[in-house]
Amino acid sequence: MNLTAVSADKTPKRQITAKTLNYRKNTKTQIAKAQNYRKDAKRQKHNNPITQKTIRPLIVLVGPTASGKSAVAIELAKKINGEIISADSRQVYKYLDIGTAKPINKNSKFQIPNSKLKTTRYKNARRKVTEPIIIDGIPHYLIDIIEPDERYSAGKFQKDAEKIIENIYARKKIPIIVGGTGLYIRALVDGLAELPSANYELRKKLEKLAKKYGKNYLYQRLKKVDPLSAKKIHPNNLPRIIRALEVYYLSGSPISSRHTKTNHQSYQAKIFGLLWERKQLYQRINERVEKMLQAGILNELKKVLKKGYAKNSPGLEGLGYQHLLKYLDGKSKLEEAIDSWKRDTRHYAKRQMTWFKKDKRIHWLKVNEPSNPKKIAREIRSLLGMNSCRVM
Repeated sequence: MNLTAVSADKTPKRQITAKTLNYRKNTKTQIAKAQNYRKDAKRQKHNNPITQKTIRPLIVLVGPTASGKSAVAIELAKKINGEIISADSRQVYKYLDIGTAKPINKNSKFQIPNSKLKTTRYKNARRKVTEPIIIDGIPHYLIDIIEPDERYSAGKFQKDAEKIIENIYARKKIPIIVGGTGLYIRALVDGLAELPSANYELRKKLEKLAKKYGKNYLYQRLKKVDPLSAKKIHPNNLPRIIRALEVYYLSGSPISSRHTKTNHQSYQAKIFGLLWERKQLYQRINERVEKMLQAGILNELKKVLKKGYAKNSPGLEGLGYQHLLKYLDGKSKLEEAIDSWKRDTRHYAKRQMTWFKKDKRIHWLKVNEPSNPKKIAREIRSLLGMNSCRVM
Protein backbone atom coordinates (compact mmCIF):
# COMPACT_ATOMS: atom_id res chain seq x y z
CA MET A 1 0.00 0.00 0.00
CA ASN A 2 1.25 3.46 -0.84
CA LEU A 3 1.84 5.42 2.38
CA THR A 4 1.05 8.69 0.60
CA ALA A 5 -2.26 7.51 -0.78
CA VAL A 6 -5.36 9.27 0.48
CA SER A 7 -8.56 7.36 1.03
CA ALA A 8 -11.91 9.02 0.55
CA ASP A 9 -13.01 8.24 4.11
CA LYS A 10 -9.65 8.31 5.92
CA THR A 11 -7.18 11.05 6.79
CA PRO A 12 -3.74 10.90 5.16
CA LYS A 13 -1.25 8.61 6.90
CA ARG A 14 2.06 10.08 7.97
CA GLN A 15 4.99 8.92 5.92
CA ILE A 16 7.61 7.08 8.05
CA THR A 17 11.03 7.86 6.74
CA ALA A 18 14.25 5.99 7.33
CA LYS A 19 15.40 8.89 9.51
CA THR A 20 12.40 8.51 11.79
CA LEU A 21 12.91 4.75 12.14
CA ASN A 22 16.55 5.28 12.98
CA TYR A 23 15.64 7.92 15.59
CA ARG A 24 13.18 5.56 17.28
CA LYS A 25 15.75 2.80 17.32
CA ASN A 26 18.38 5.06 18.92
CA THR A 27 15.88 6.27 21.50
CA LYS A 28 15.05 2.70 22.56
CA THR A 29 18.77 1.92 22.79
CA GLN A 30 19.41 4.95 24.98
CA ILE A 31 16.53 4.06 27.28
CA ALA A 32 17.88 0.51 27.64
CA LYS A 33 21.37 1.85 28.38
CA ALA A 34 19.99 4.21 31.03
CA GLN A 35 18.10 1.37 32.70
CA ASN A 36 21.20 -0.82 32.69
CA TYR A 37 23.29 2.05 34.08
CA ARG A 38 20.87 2.55 36.96
CA LYS A 39 20.93 -1.16 37.72
CA ASP A 40 24.73 -1.22 37.62
CA ALA A 41 24.99 1.88 39.83
CA LYS A 42 22.62 0.35 42.36
CA ARG A 43 24.59 -2.90 42.32
CA GLN A 44 27.92 -1.09 42.72
CA LYS A 45 26.59 0.98 45.60
CA HIS A 46 25.38 -2.16 47.33
CA ASN A 47 28.78 -3.83 46.96
CA ASN A 48 30.92 -0.75 47.70
CA PRO A 49 32.29 -0.78 51.30
CA ILE A 50 32.71 2.99 51.23
CA THR A 51 29.29 4.07 49.94
CA GLN A 52 27.44 1.27 51.67
CA LYS A 53 26.77 2.38 55.23
CA THR A 54 26.41 -1.15 56.54
CA ILE A 55 30.07 -2.03 56.04
CA ARG A 56 31.98 1.06 57.09
CA PRO A 57 35.49 0.41 58.45
CA LEU A 58 35.97 -0.09 62.18
CA ILE A 59 39.39 -1.00 63.57
CA VAL A 60 39.58 -2.82 66.89
CA LEU A 61 42.77 -3.40 68.89
CA VAL A 62 42.60 -5.82 71.81
CA GLY A 63 44.97 -7.60 74.14
CA PRO A 64 45.63 -8.33 77.81
CA THR A 65 46.52 -5.70 80.37
CA ALA A 66 50.08 -4.30 80.07
CA SER A 67 50.37 -5.40 76.43
CA GLY A 68 50.97 -1.87 75.11
CA LYS A 69 47.65 -1.32 73.29
CA SER A 70 47.37 2.41 74.01
CA ALA A 71 50.79 3.30 72.58
CA VAL A 72 50.16 1.27 69.43
CA ALA A 73 46.71 2.82 68.98
CA ILE A 74 48.11 6.36 69.11
CA GLU A 75 50.74 5.56 66.47
CA LEU A 76 48.12 3.86 64.29
CA ALA A 77 45.74 6.80 64.58
CA LYS A 78 48.48 9.13 63.38
CA LYS A 79 49.10 6.95 60.33
CA ILE A 80 45.52 6.38 59.18
CA ASN A 81 43.73 9.57 60.22
CA GLY A 82 42.00 7.87 63.14
CA GLU A 83 40.43 8.76 66.47
CA ILE A 84 40.47 6.49 69.52
CA ILE A 85 37.60 5.13 71.61
CA SER A 86 38.67 3.48 74.86
CA ALA A 87 37.02 0.13 75.56
CA ASP A 88 38.31 -0.06 79.13
CA SER A 89 35.88 -0.41 82.02
CA ARG A 90 38.36 1.29 84.40
CA GLN A 91 39.46 4.29 82.37
CA VAL A 92 35.95 5.75 82.37
CA TYR A 93 36.49 6.93 85.97
CA LYS A 94 37.68 10.40 86.86
CA TYR A 95 40.59 10.97 89.27
CA LEU A 96 41.85 7.38 88.86
CA ASP A 97 44.68 7.79 86.36
CA ILE A 98 47.66 5.81 87.60
CA GLY A 99 45.95 2.59 88.60
CA THR A 100 43.91 2.45 85.39
CA ALA A 101 46.97 3.06 83.18
CA LYS A 102 45.39 5.91 81.23
CA PRO A 103 47.55 6.92 78.25
CA ILE A 104 48.27 10.28 79.86
CA ASN A 105 51.60 12.11 80.02
CA LYS A 106 52.84 15.64 80.68
CA ASN A 107 52.18 16.61 77.05
CA SER A 108 48.53 15.55 77.12
CA LYS A 109 46.00 18.32 76.53
CA PHE A 110 42.63 18.12 78.20
CA GLN A 111 41.02 21.12 76.56
CA ILE A 112 37.76 20.12 74.95
CA PRO A 113 37.75 20.94 71.21
CA ASN A 114 35.62 24.00 70.33
CA SER A 115 35.35 24.87 74.01
CA LYS A 116 36.56 27.84 76.06
CA LEU A 117 37.62 25.55 78.90
CA LYS A 118 41.40 25.69 79.06
CA THR A 119 42.37 24.65 82.57
CA THR A 120 41.48 21.38 84.20
CA ARG A 121 39.88 18.09 83.19
CA TYR A 122 37.39 18.04 86.04
CA LYS A 123 36.10 21.55 86.72
CA ASN A 124 32.77 22.89 85.51
CA ALA A 125 29.99 20.76 84.09
CA ARG A 126 30.37 17.12 83.19
CA ARG A 127 31.97 16.59 79.81
CA LYS A 128 29.73 14.94 77.23
CA VAL A 129 30.75 11.46 76.13
CA THR A 130 30.98 12.70 72.56
CA GLU A 131 33.64 15.27 73.55
CA PRO A 132 37.20 13.91 73.52
CA ILE A 133 40.33 14.73 75.42
CA ILE A 134 43.44 15.20 73.29
CA ILE A 135 46.35 12.91 74.08
CA ASP A 136 49.49 13.20 71.94
CA GLY A 137 47.47 15.06 69.36
CA ILE A 138 44.87 12.29 69.02
CA PRO A 139 41.25 12.61 70.24
CA HIS A 140 40.42 9.98 72.88
CA TYR A 141 36.86 9.19 73.95
CA LEU A 142 35.25 7.50 76.97
CA ILE A 143 38.08 8.43 79.34
CA ASP A 144 37.23 10.41 82.51
CA ILE A 145 33.47 10.49 81.91
CA ILE A 146 31.96 9.34 85.23
CA GLU A 147 32.55 9.74 88.96
CA PRO A 148 34.18 6.94 90.99
CA ASP A 149 30.88 6.19 92.74
CA GLU A 150 28.97 5.59 89.49
CA ARG A 151 28.58 2.40 87.49
CA TYR A 152 29.11 1.88 83.77
CA SER A 153 27.86 -1.09 81.77
CA ALA A 154 28.53 -2.82 78.47
CA GLY A 155 25.14 -1.68 77.23
CA LYS A 156 25.93 1.95 78.10
CA PHE A 157 29.31 1.62 76.41
CA GLN A 158 27.65 0.29 73.26
CA LYS A 159 25.26 3.25 73.04
CA ASP A 160 27.93 5.83 73.80
CA ALA A 161 30.46 4.32 71.40
CA GLU A 162 27.93 4.18 68.55
CA LYS A 163 27.19 7.91 68.95
CA ILE A 164 30.91 8.71 68.92
CA ILE A 165 31.56 6.49 65.90
CA GLU A 166 28.90 8.31 63.88
CA ASN A 167 30.55 11.63 64.73
CA ILE A 168 33.97 10.30 63.72
CA TYR A 169 32.59 9.04 60.39
CA ALA A 170 31.00 12.46 59.82
CA ARG A 171 34.46 14.02 60.05
CA LYS A 172 35.74 11.55 57.43
CA LYS A 173 37.98 9.79 59.94
CA ILE A 174 38.43 6.20 61.08
CA PRO A 175 37.29 5.03 64.55
CA ILE A 176 39.78 2.86 66.43
CA ILE A 177 38.41 0.88 69.38
CA VAL A 178 41.12 0.04 71.91
CA GLY A 179 40.83 -1.90 75.14
CA GLY A 180 40.92 -5.09 77.09
CA THR A 181 37.33 -5.26 78.35
CA GLY A 182 36.08 -8.13 76.21
CA LEU A 183 32.40 -7.64 76.98
CA TYR A 184 32.57 -4.03 75.77
CA ILE A 185 34.18 -5.13 72.51
CA ARG A 186 31.57 -7.81 71.96
CA ALA A 187 28.72 -5.42 72.76
CA LEU A 188 29.89 -3.00 70.08
CA VAL A 189 30.94 -5.43 67.34
CA ASP A 190 28.30 -8.13 67.81
CA GLY A 191 25.58 -6.47 69.84
CA LEU A 192 23.97 -7.60 73.07
CA ALA A 193 20.79 -9.51 73.68
CA GLU A 194 17.84 -7.65 75.17
CA LEU A 195 18.11 -7.82 78.96
CA PRO A 196 16.04 -6.37 81.82
CA SER A 197 17.03 -2.89 82.93
CA ALA A 198 19.00 -2.48 86.14
CA ASN A 199 17.00 -2.76 89.34
CA TYR A 200 19.03 -0.83 91.90
CA GLU A 201 16.88 -1.87 94.85
CA LEU A 202 17.54 -5.54 94.06
CA ARG A 203 21.23 -4.81 93.52
CA LYS A 204 21.51 -3.19 96.95
CA LYS A 205 19.94 -6.26 98.56
CA LEU A 206 22.41 -8.54 96.76
CA GLU A 207 25.32 -6.27 97.71
CA LYS A 208 24.26 -6.41 101.36
CA LEU A 209 24.19 -10.21 101.20
CA ALA A 210 27.68 -10.23 99.72
CA LYS A 211 28.93 -7.89 102.42
CA LYS A 212 27.37 -10.00 105.16
CA TYR A 213 28.17 -13.51 103.89
CA GLY A 214 30.94 -12.91 101.36
CA LYS A 215 31.17 -12.99 97.54
CA ASN A 216 31.21 -16.77 97.48
CA TYR A 217 27.71 -16.87 98.97
CA LEU A 218 26.28 -15.12 95.89
CA TYR A 219 28.53 -17.11 93.59
CA GLN A 220 27.11 -20.38 94.96
CA ARG A 221 23.61 -19.02 94.38
CA LEU A 222 24.55 -18.26 90.79
CA LYS A 223 25.90 -21.79 90.29
CA LYS A 224 22.49 -23.16 91.27
CA VAL A 225 20.35 -20.95 89.00
CA ASP A 226 22.77 -20.38 86.11
CA PRO A 227 25.70 -22.83 86.12
CA LEU A 228 26.78 -21.84 82.60
CA SER A 229 27.29 -18.21 83.61
CA ALA A 230 29.00 -19.28 86.81
CA LYS A 231 31.62 -21.10 84.72
CA LYS A 232 32.35 -17.94 82.75
CA ILE A 233 32.37 -15.48 85.66
CA HIS A 234 35.24 -15.33 88.13
CA PRO A 235 34.12 -15.90 91.76
CA ASN A 236 35.60 -12.51 92.75
CA ASN A 237 33.85 -10.55 90.00
CA LEU A 238 30.99 -9.31 92.19
CA PRO A 239 29.40 -6.86 89.69
CA ARG A 240 28.96 -9.57 87.05
CA ILE A 241 27.70 -12.10 89.63
CA ILE A 242 25.11 -9.59 90.83
CA ARG A 243 24.07 -8.71 87.28
CA ALA A 244 23.62 -12.39 86.38
CA LEU A 245 21.49 -12.98 89.48
CA GLU A 246 19.56 -9.77 88.82
CA VAL A 247 18.63 -10.89 85.31
CA TYR A 248 17.55 -14.29 86.60
CA TYR A 249 15.36 -12.88 89.41
CA LEU A 250 13.78 -10.23 87.16
CA SER A 251 13.15 -12.37 84.09
CA GLY A 252 12.96 -15.91 85.45
CA SER A 253 15.52 -17.11 82.93
CA PRO A 254 19.34 -17.25 83.16
CA ILE A 255 21.41 -14.57 81.47
CA SER A 256 23.38 -17.30 79.67
CA SER A 257 20.27 -18.25 77.69
CA ARG A 258 19.96 -14.69 76.43
CA HIS A 259 23.48 -14.14 75.13
CA THR A 260 22.68 -14.62 71.48
CA LYS A 261 24.77 -12.52 69.13
CA THR A 262 23.02 -9.95 66.96
CA ASN A 263 25.68 -8.88 64.46
CA HIS A 264 25.99 -5.19 63.80
CA GLN A 265 25.89 -4.87 60.03
CA SER A 266 26.83 -1.17 60.18
CA TYR A 267 30.55 -1.88 60.72
CA GLN A 268 33.20 -3.82 58.89
CA ALA A 269 35.27 -4.67 61.95
CA LYS A 270 38.93 -5.54 61.54
CA ILE A 271 40.15 -6.90 64.87
CA PHE A 272 43.82 -7.09 65.83
CA GLY A 273 45.34 -8.47 69.01
CA LEU A 274 48.73 -8.08 70.67
CA LEU A 275 50.16 -11.47 71.54
CA TRP A 276 52.97 -11.72 74.08
CA GLU A 277 54.86 -14.75 75.27
CA ARG A 278 53.40 -15.40 78.70
CA LYS A 279 56.64 -15.05 80.64
CA GLN A 280 57.37 -11.67 79.06
CA LEU A 281 53.83 -10.44 79.65
CA TYR A 282 53.94 -11.41 83.31
CA GLN A 283 57.25 -9.62 83.67
CA ARG A 284 55.72 -6.49 82.12
CA ILE A 285 52.80 -6.73 84.57
CA ASN A 286 55.14 -6.95 87.57
CA GLU A 287 57.18 -4.01 86.30
CA ARG A 288 54.09 -1.92 85.66
CA VAL A 289 52.86 -2.45 89.21
CA GLU A 290 56.20 -1.16 90.48
CA LYS A 291 55.99 1.85 88.15
CA MET A 292 52.47 2.63 89.38
CA LEU A 293 53.71 2.59 92.95
CA GLN A 294 56.56 4.93 92.04
CA ALA A 295 54.13 7.20 90.17
CA GLY A 296 52.08 7.63 93.34
CA ILE A 297 49.03 5.39 93.11
CA LEU A 298 48.80 5.24 96.90
CA ASN A 299 48.56 9.04 97.12
CA GLU A 300 46.06 9.00 94.24
CA LEU A 301 43.88 6.60 96.21
CA LYS A 302 44.11 8.72 99.38
CA LYS A 303 43.08 11.85 97.44
CA VAL A 304 40.00 10.11 96.06
CA LEU A 305 39.00 9.00 99.55
CA LYS A 306 39.51 12.56 100.84
CA LYS A 307 37.06 13.77 98.20
CA GLY A 308 34.43 11.78 100.06
CA TYR A 309 34.10 8.71 97.85
CA ALA A 310 33.36 5.50 99.73
CA LYS A 311 35.84 2.66 99.81
CA ASN A 312 33.31 0.40 98.12
CA SER A 313 32.79 2.80 95.19
CA PRO A 314 32.68 0.99 91.82
CA GLY A 315 35.73 2.92 90.60
CA LEU A 316 37.81 1.51 93.44
CA GLU A 317 36.94 -2.11 92.64
CA GLY A 318 39.73 -2.25 90.07
CA LEU A 319 43.04 -4.04 90.44
CA GLY A 320 45.52 -2.18 92.60
CA TYR A 321 43.04 0.03 94.43
CA GLN A 322 41.29 -2.86 96.16
CA HIS A 323 44.64 -4.29 97.24
CA LEU A 324 45.95 -0.98 98.58
CA LEU A 325 42.68 -0.38 100.44
CA LYS A 326 43.37 -3.52 102.45
CA TYR A 327 46.78 -2.08 103.34
CA LEU A 328 45.26 1.27 104.36
CA ASP A 329 42.69 -0.58 106.49
CA GLY A 330 45.46 -2.50 108.22
CA LYS A 331 44.27 -5.84 106.84
CA SER A 332 47.56 -6.59 105.11
CA LYS A 333 51.15 -5.39 104.97
CA LEU A 334 52.22 -3.31 101.99
CA GLU A 335 54.45 -6.10 100.62
CA GLU A 336 51.55 -8.55 100.83
CA ALA A 337 49.21 -6.11 99.09
CA ILE A 338 51.72 -5.59 96.26
CA ASP A 339 52.34 -9.32 95.80
CA SER A 340 48.61 -10.09 95.67
CA TRP A 341 48.11 -7.18 93.25
CA LYS A 342 50.71 -8.59 90.87
CA ARG A 343 49.31 -12.10 91.17
CA ASP A 344 45.70 -11.05 90.58
CA THR A 345 46.73 -8.92 87.59
CA ARG A 346 48.51 -11.90 86.04
CA HIS A 347 45.39 -14.01 86.58
CA TYR A 348 43.27 -11.27 85.03
CA ALA A 349 45.52 -11.16 81.95
CA LYS A 350 45.14 -14.91 81.59
CA ARG A 351 41.34 -14.61 81.70
CA GLN A 352 41.46 -11.83 79.10
CA MET A 353 43.44 -14.02 76.71
CA THR A 354 41.05 -16.92 77.27
CA TRP A 355 38.16 -14.64 76.30
CA PHE A 356 39.83 -13.13 73.23
CA LYS A 357 41.20 -16.39 71.85
CA LYS A 358 37.65 -17.67 71.45
CA ASP A 359 37.12 -15.00 68.78
CA LYS A 360 38.56 -16.43 65.55
CA ARG A 361 38.23 -13.07 63.77
CA ILE A 362 41.16 -11.62 65.70
CA HIS A 363 44.42 -11.31 63.76
CA TRP A 364 47.15 -11.83 66.35
CA LEU A 365 50.41 -9.88 66.13
CA LYS A 366 53.35 -11.39 67.99
CA VAL A 367 55.11 -8.85 70.17
CA ASN A 368 58.48 -9.09 71.90
CA GLU A 369 60.70 -6.88 74.01
CA PRO A 370 61.69 -4.22 73.33
CA SER A 371 58.19 -3.25 72.23
CA ASN A 372 58.04 -0.92 69.21
CA PRO A 373 54.58 0.71 68.89
CA LYS A 374 55.48 2.45 65.62
CA LYS A 375 56.55 -0.81 64.01
CA ILE A 376 53.38 -2.59 65.15
CA ALA A 377 51.25 0.29 63.86
CA ARG A 378 52.97 0.06 60.46
CA GLU A 379 52.25 -3.67 60.38
CA ILE A 380 48.57 -3.11 61.11
CA ARG A 381 48.38 -0.40 58.45
CA SER A 382 49.96 -2.78 55.96
CA LEU A 383 47.48 -5.53 56.83
CA LEU A 384 44.64 -3.07 56.35
CA GLY A 385 46.04 -2.20 52.93
CA MET A 386 46.06 1.52 53.52
CA ASN A 387 48.61 4.31 53.79
CA SER A 388 46.05 6.73 55.11
CA CYS A 389 42.31 6.33 55.17
CA ARG A 390 39.23 8.51 55.05
CA VAL A 391 35.59 7.60 55.05
CA MET A 392 33.97 8.92 51.88
